[in-house]
Amino acid sequence: MLDQFHPIFHPYIVDVIDVKSHGHYGSRSIVALLGMREESWPLIRMDLYKELCEWRDQYTSIFGSLERLELKNSLLVQGTPCVSACYIP
Repeated sequence: MLDQFHPIFHPYIVDVIDVKSHGHYGSRSIVALLGMREESWPLIRMDLYKELCEWRDQYTSIFGSLERLELKNSLLVQGTPCVSACYIP
């Protein structure tokens, strides 16, 4: 996999992990690099959702509008426990 990156980047690449190719690549990559099982990817998405909720005002400023921040709801995975305290109408 390392050869897929330009040689100039090779000294900066610490590890390359090949994750399953059936969706949620970013989340799967994060859990794999954290040493967790790939099936733990919903936990990463839930943690990101909680982060966006907890720091709503700061992220609204970064994203430019509350409407753009509301895309965070797409992080919720059916079947994982929902954080009702985090819901922002």
